[in-house]
Amino acid sequence: MGTKKVTLPSLFIGVDMHKRSWKIHTATDLFDGKSFSMQPDSIRAVINSKPKV
Repeated sequence: MGTKKVTLPSLFIGVDMHKRSWKIHTATDLFDGKSFSMQPDSIRAVINSKPKV
């Protein structure tokens, strides 16, 4: 006898943005995920470093 999916898996992402830091938490409907924080300047550096077409 095989397994049967009853529901679709869910992914939850929480973002707490402030001027000096951003906190991000991920989780699924089955597992508590991971939390991490980052400085907003690191995102700006990634956005500005993308090549322009």
